[in-house]
Amino acid sequence: MACRPAGRKGSEARQCFSAKNSHTRQIGGRGAIDAYVKDKIPMGRWASVAESAESILYLASDRSSYMTGHAPVIDGGESIA
Repeated sequence: MACRPAGRKGSEARQCFSAKNSHTRQIGGRGAIDAYVKDKIPMGRWASVAESAESILYLASDRSSYMTGHAPVIDGGESIA
């Protein structure tokens, strides 16, 4: 997820990239963040809510019953680019 730092939840997580957030100002504003996503993330876009939800549903399902000790990375390929 593009905006779900560890330890944040609810409205605090939704505020990650708001215009009032100091991190957003430091990076140059929402436009600069969107440009970064387009240029640096191989998928070239933000994840949709459905894409993020599918990962969560998988982890909550029996299909992931043998999976242990792994934190899935949902970043559009940013971590390997």
